[in-house]
Amino acid sequence: MKKKKKINVKLIAKNLIKKRIEEFFRKKKKLSFSPLGEIFPVERYTHSKMTGLMTSFGEKFWESLALDLAKKNNFIVRDKKEFHNNIPILEEEINSIVNQFQNSRLEKKSSLSELVTELKKKLIKNKNTEKVKKIPKGEGVDIWLEKENIEYMYDIKTVQVNAGTGPKISRNMCNWIAYRLEQKNDVNLITACVFPYDPHDGSFWEKEGGKIAPMKRGEDALLAGEFWDFISGQKNTMKNIIDAFKELKNDKSMNKLKSKFKAKD
Repeated sequence: MKKKKKINVKLIAKNLIKKRIEEFFRKKKKLSFSPLGEIFPVERYTHSKMTGLMTSFGEKFWESLALDLAKKNNFIVRDKKEFHNNIPILEEEINSIVNQFQNSRLEKKSSLSELVTELKKKLIKNKNTEKVKKIPKGEGVDIWLEKENIEYMYDIKTVQVNAGTGPKISRNMCNWIAYRLEQKNDVNLITACVFPYDPHDGSFWEKEGGKIAPMKRGEDALLAGEFWDFISGQKNTMKNIIDAFKELKNDKSMNKLKSKFKAKD
């Protein structure tokens, strides 16, 4: 049996980190007015650049990294636009099942697999519908993968969790399941939200778990290595990703980028 080639997670992460930071600074953006900026103009500039970078980086880096690692681990990367632009308009009976499940789930913390089972009983196998629409903004899939006849739909979330995040994510995923099963009744589909790292040094679930409910830890709510090890097919993936950031701190190639925080527009 041919030995599986090990993925160099650290190198992939390093290259992608630099790429995303460089892309951010290539786009010039004028600072909006801030009264405090009149007192602290240098600090205001630095803060604005860092805040913008953190937002841009969070939106693009983690998704891109997941896709890179997934490809190298023999996942098929499916086109999420194909899904987003052609979601079926669900019949009232199906909408009712989804709504009842979601409302019940807020109390019972039911598994999404129960919704899958219930919907498969109602939907006609391989039924195609001409009534389609675009998925509403903010309700789409970030990553759509397939491997060994199982599809995976993921929503990569910010680790700064807001109140009400859990019910909103749960609602979106219930809809994804209904849409995809309407398209292909015999599909094996797994959905989950992903928090790409733990900002609380081991106490993420204690601090944020209440905001994530009714999503279930380790099932449809994945944190850091729970997701990254699966995507890469290797252990210690999260450590390698963080090590990439640490090593870039002293990388001379980053000096030019660091200077961008000090220059005036």
